[in-house]
Amino acid sequence: MLIDQINLADKPATENTMFFNKQNVKRVLICLHGFETRNIHDCVEFKEYFDEVNTNPNYEVDLFTFYDWGNNKTYKHKLFYEKCKNEVQKYYDKGYVVYILAYSFSASIGAKLCAEFPRIEKLVLVAPTTYLIRTKLLISYLKIAGKQIKFKLKYKAKAKKVLKRTKNDGLIKLFFAMTGTILSYRKFLKRLDGKVLMIKGAEDEFSINNTFSYVSYKAKNAVTISKIYPGHNHIMFMERDKAICAYKDVLYFIFHIENVESDILEESDQK
Repeated sequence: MLIDQINLADKPATENTMFFNKQNVKRVLICLHGFETRNIHDCVEFKEYFDEVNTNPNYEVDLFTFYDWGNNKTYKHKLFYEKCKNEVQKYYDKGYVVYILAYSFSASIGAKLCAEFPRIEKLVLVAPTTYLIRTKLLISYLKIAGKQIKFKLKYKAKAKKVLKRTKNDGLIKLFFAMTGTILSYRKFLKRLDGKVLMIKGAEDEFSINNTFSYVSYKAKNAVTISKIYPGHNHIMFMERDKAICAYKDVLYFIFHIENVESDILEESDQK
């Protein structure tokens, strides 16, 4: 860890409570993805934007992946969390300050990580999906699963080969894993402590305003900031041309990057 010790003898007595200058400490934002059916991370365009605007070598963005697409053995919600916990610990062992960005179903995991690692001071929830029945999330899962079952019944051996070749043969198991993640860990949202930024598109059918209200009301020890972007849906954050304002808001909230304009600037400063 790169920390410069302050010479207390040169400081007034009123300043002797400060022992270290944290200016050179490494800081990382670990980005957790949502439902991925490809080997491209949901936040890849966000990281590309970060790499373009960031000028501080101590700031990093890490694109974390819960499972290996096509490997059914990795589709387990407990394994998702353990793997992510190890990623956080890896950075702490290196002396980093760690922040979390959780997209879609991973919001619950982000909250549990904050409970297990109280040193995580900032959490970003992007289009958090915490309700299965009250949104179209569960219905969407069931429709896709139903189509796959019908396909298997109709084409049998041929269907099995196609699904394996396209890495979709474990899709139903993946749905169960994501559902298990939400149901098992969403309770940690009300235990959040620290600063929390919640953002979503106004047309998002899977992330509803009730989630924002729930976190703001229940997490009494957290400082929450929320923003809804008009005209955008659940996949807004995956597309740079649609999410550029959200990217700027996140980067200011996490790193206070000065060369990006954000209209949450005043609000977050006040908090």
